[in-house]
Amino acid sequence: MKKKIHRYSVLFTIATLFLVSILTWLIIKNNNRSFRPPLEYHSLKSGKKKHIKIVTQLSFTDKDQEIICELVDSLLVIEGDIIIGKIEDFQVQTMAAIKGEGVLWKDGIIPYEIKNGHPKEILIKKAIKYLNNETNLKLIEKGSKDIDYIRFVKSNGCSSWVGKQGEEQIIKVGDCSFGSIVHEILHAAGFYHEQARTDRDEYIEIVWDNVQSDEKHNFMKYIDRGEEGEDIGEYDYNSVMHYDSMGFSSKNNNKTILIRKPPGNEKTIIGQRKGLSSNDVKNINKVYN
Repeated sequence: MKKKIHRYSVLFTIATLFLVSILTWLIIKNNNRSFRPPLEYHSLKSGKKKHIKIVTQLSFTDKDQEIICELVDSLLVIEGDIIIGKIEDFQVQTMAAIKGEGVLWKDGIIPYEIKNGHPKEILIKKAIKYLNNETNLKLIEKGSKDIDYIRFVKSNGCSSWVGKQGEEQIIKVGDCSFGSIVHEILHAAGFYHEQARTDRDEYIEIVWDNVQSDEKHNFMKYIDRGEEGEDIGEYDYNSVMHYDSMGFSSKNNNKTILIRKPPGNEKTIIGQRKGLSSNDVKNINKVYN
C-alpha cells in the first residue's frame, strides 16, 4: 500500500512540474535593439484569444512587472489593443527586453514617408497637415539623411508604436477615419490613452460588471501595471486619446465607462475621433515646447 501511495505521489509531482513548465512566465531582459515598446492596435477582431502571464519592462519604466497578456493572432496584447510583440520573438529571445530607445522626438520633428500607392494617402496627409498647423509637432517628409522616421503602411487595422523607436517604425492605416489617424500619430509621438491616467477615478467610473470577464485587466491604470509616467494637464473627456463608453462591453451591451457628475454632465461624451480637443493641443505643446 505504501509503495502505491509513493508511486502516486511521484506521478503527481511530475504532473505538477509539467504544468508549471507550460505556464512558466516569459522573463524578458534588455539586450536587443530590435525589441520595441508597445504597439497600439485598434482592430484586433480576428483570431481566438488566450491569456498568458509574462514579466517584462514596458516603456516609461525600468522595472520588471507582471502583466496579463492576450495572445491574438500570434501577438501579445495588453489593454486589449496595445501590442507587446510577437509571441515567436519572446520564445526565441526569452532574455531580450522590450524597452524604449527614447520616447520623444527631438524638437518635435518627426520625419515620415507614406508607402507608394497607399489608398489613404490623401487622408494621412490631411491628418499630418492638421497636426502641423494645430500643435508644435513638425511632421516632415523623410530625407535621405533621416535615420529615425515613421512609415505609413496599408493594413487591415489602425496601429502605431508608442513613442520614438529608432530607425523605421510603422503606423498601420487600414479603414481608419481622419481622427483615428491623428490618434495613431499621437501614439507615435509618445502619448498613451487618457483613461489610463492615475486620476481617472475622479472623472469616470469603470462598471466592472459590464466588462467581459476576460477583459477586465484592460482597464488597469498605467501605475497599477507598474509603469512610470506622467499625467499631463487636466483630465480631458473630449480628448482624441480617450476610449468610448462601450469598450469591452459584455453581451448585455451596457456601458463599461460612466461619466462622474460632476465634474462631467449629461452632455459629456467620451471617445470622439473628430480631432484634437483644446486640451489635447495644450498638452501636446506642453510636452513639445
